[in-house]
Amino acid sequence: MLIITILVFIFIVNRKNLQLEKNSKWFSLVLFSLFASLEVSVARAGFGSSVALSQRYLLLTYWSIIGLYFISLNFVNIYCRNFQIVPDRFSAKDIIEKTKILNYLLLGSVLCLLFIGVSYHFVTGIETGSVLNEQFEQNKYYLETFDLQPDRNLERLYPDATAVREKATLLRKYNLSVFSQEKYDLEALKKKDKEPQYSVDSINGQQVNLIKDKTVNIAITSTETDEIVIEGWAVDVDENKLARAVFIVVNDKITVPSRYGIKREDLINNLNNKDFLKAGFRASFNPSLLGDGTHRIKIAVVSNDGTSYCIGQKNEYNLYV
Repeated sequence: MLIITILVFIFIVNRKNLQLEKNSKWFSLVLFSLFASLEVSVARAGFGSSVALSQRYLLLTYWSIIGLYFISLNFVNIYCRNFQIVPDRFSAKDIIEKTKILNYLLLGSVLCLLFIGVSYHFVTGIETGSVLNEQFEQNKYYLETFDLQPDRNLERLYPDATAVREKATLLRKYNLSVFSQEKYDLEALKKKDKEPQYSVDSINGQQVNLIKDKTVNIAITSTETDEIVIEGWAVDVDENKLARAVFIVVNDKITVPSRYGIKREDLINNLNNKDFLKAGFRASFNPSLLGDGTHRIKIAVVSNDGTSYCIGQKNEYNLYV
């Protein structure tokens, strides 16, 4: 709306001398940008306002600001450098001076809009990039652990969960995409008889508090949820560095890889080590893999060099499914 207002004022101030030969291309750019933005907003409105106003579509509007800048600059140059271009009937000194001041004000408004737009795009671009990166990493984890995930998580990758499982099986068979990256198998690593440094913060959103009791009992109703989510943090206590990987071990039989490397800014102060910023982990899996009954959860932490692991024994996490 502000862009249209400035454009209207430019027309009003310079209505007797629009200099269409110089400005026609910039007027066209402004109109194209505005109509393209309107078209995208209307077409995407059905997906919600957040989609219609998505960061990736804002660049279309930004071209109109650039067009306004060059239009305003042309008019300022006309009144500052060559008054002969102005028709004789408007050559009175006070009228020219007034028009020049108004064009300066319009140019200043466009410059402010330009700088605000750049700043806004810069800040929101960083925020949007962080959100998209988080979504990418989470979807990557779902694909890596597709055989452990409920259909709902796989449908984030593609509407047909069955198709995702079929294609993911082929990718894993030929070590393609996310399956080409290095993976860790606890059976192939050396087990150390040492308690790892870790914490389970929540299980399915229920906060875990081990201050008073080292046994945590969490009830999961499989008919009400199709996913078990375990969140926390872990580090390599021997090397005082980040771990290489974290696994959830269920009943000493089922091993669930976690997504390790999630930002945890609170750990920088709590553990007094800035290198632990990305020590968070998040694991998710389908409760149907466990069956009804009581299941004990343990946390296995792979060392920073990827050659050994420690498994937690002091704390007990029991899931009642």
